[in-house]
Amino acid sequence: MTFTYLNLLKGEAPFRDLFHVIFCRNVMIYFDKETQRVVNKLSRRLIPGGYLLVGHSESLTGIKHRFSS
Repeated sequence: MTFTYLNLLKGEAPFRDLFHVIFCRNVMIYFDKETQRVVNKLSRRLIPGGYLLVGHSESLTGIKHRFSS
């Protein structure tokens, strides 16, 4: 397991490998709808069938993405 800091809004993540799970909890509540496009950047870092976990107060409603609930 690796923990690191990165800016979700600038550039691509500095990782080459794909992930099974990405935890992005309590982050997008601070973003407006335009900024929430970060969801698509995160989806490109997941293996097929991987999981993006967001906080219970966050919603992907109104954002075009490939995820299902």
